[in-house]
Amino acid sequence: MTDVPFGMTRAVRRRRRWPYVAGAVGLVLAAAAGALLARTLQYRGETMPGVREAIEQKEYAAAETEIVRVAKALEREAALLDSISSSLQP
Repeated sequence: MTDVPFGMTRAVRRRRRWPYVAGAVGLVLAAAAGALLARTLQYRGETMPGVREAIEQKEYAAAETEIVRVAKALEREAALLDSISSSLQP
């Protein structure tokens, strides 16, 4: 076996993985933000699009079912807001 002097060996440098992980996390966050932005831009000026579209197409039975669906969603959100506000008050 040959003895190699210490000064002649080259240190093995480990690759740092954090830039790759940070880049991957950044790409995932950018994709999620893009999807949310696309959805927001799709319905940005439309309030209750299901109701509006059904009324525009004169499908009043479908409009009524959409109104019931929107009302239930609003009731769920109101209950959520009530529970959050009651937990914040001392």
